[in-house]
Amino acid sequence: WPSGAIFRDDGSQALAAGKYRDALTAFGAALGSRPDDAHLRGKRALAYIGLGIPTGALQDLDRAIRQDDTLPDLYHLRAMAHLTRAEEQEGAAAEDSFTRALADVE
Repeated sequence: WPSGAIFRDDGSQALAAGKYRDALTAFGAALGSRPDDAHLRGKRALAYIGLGIPTGALQDLDRAIRQDDTLPDLYHLRAMAHLTRAEEQEGAAAEDSFTRALADVE
């Protein structure tokens, strides 16, 4: 079986290429052999953010920060995930308002 390092490298290459789903899979496999690696969790969180799945990112980042609270990149990524989630919520609220406004016009 491939080692966790191979999956980590594959994940990093996939992230660099914008292939977030592949990165997510690779980092998940790497975490199978190194579940307490805060760096890997941060990288997987970045893949979640790239896919527009901030909830998954926040779960990984909260755990990563509990594992190592000295990594500033984790806090930066967590802020990005919160912003992504806020944008989603604002977009849904705007869509709902627009739909209601159209219904009122008809």
